[in-house]
Parts: sequence; C-alpha cells; structure tokens
Amino acid sequence: MFKIDDCVSYGVSGVCRIVDICPSPFDKTDTRDFYVLKPLFMAATANSTIYSPIGIENRKLRPLITKEEAKALLRIAPTLPQIAVDAEKNRRRTYQETMASGDVHEYVRILKTVAYRRKEAAELRKQLPDVDVEYEAKARRCLFGELSTVLGIPFNEIEAMI
Repeated sequence: MFKIDDCVSYGVSGVCRIVDICPSPFDKTDTRDFYVLKPLFMAATANSTIYSPIGIENRKLRPLITKEEAKALLRIAPTLPQIAVDAEKNRRRTYQETMASGDVHEYVRILKTVAYRRKEAAELRKQLPDVDVEYEAKARRCLFGELSTVLGIPFNEIEAMI
C-alpha cells in the first residue's frame, strides 16, 4: 500500500503524487478508500485529480522504478527493438496495448519507433501520422517523467540521455 506523498506511475497520466487517501468521492455506499493522485507532468491538466481505488488489482498504478533500474534502462535503451505493427490500421491498438503495459522498456520502444517513422516521413516529405505524434507524447511524458523523478534530473534534460 502506498502512502501520502509517494510518487507512483498511473497509466498514461505518468508520474503522480498521492496527495490524500479518502472514502469514495462518487458513491457514499462504496466502502473502499481511494488514492487521490495529482499528475506531475501534465501541464494542460495541472488541476487534474485522479481517484484510484485501494485494495483491488489496479494494473494502471505501480511504484516508480528504482534509480538502479533507471540507470540500467538507459544503458540498454539503444538495444531495445522498435515495435512491429502487422498492419498500419492496427498501429493505434498496438500503441495502446504497449502503453497499457506500464513497462518503461515499452515506452522506449514507442519513442524509438516514432523517431524512425519521423525520419522516414521527413525523407518522403510527408507528415508524421497523428497516432505517432499522440503516442510519442504519451510515452515521452510517462518515461521522461519517471526518469526525471527517480534520477533527480530536470524533465527537459532526459531526452539527451536516451
């Protein structure tokens, strides 16, 4: 169980701080307690509040990786493969499933895939598809936010390390 002031990863919201633990704000008959989460790296939703129930298997909520795990990830990032998509029409679903894993290695793979696709698009003088732009932003927020928090390095300096 987490406690107030812990930082956690919560789905595509990325790093959040637990600011409170409270009864259900939605249903007075619900006996569960909820974590009250504030996203740390979502500027557009700075006033957002997320309520996540305590005590159920919650695949979106997990502890942050350790400093040692972050350093190991940075070492192996260049060796991680891009994401293979069997058909372009399945790209969004593949990215969604990859992000849903909550695995920082998978965030790196999305960023590598989109970087390669961006280079290809530029060579063909085409625009990068919106799905790539969308999931690059999500993967960047989740990965860079987590590495920034764990390593104590400013968010905007993380990209140079990857």
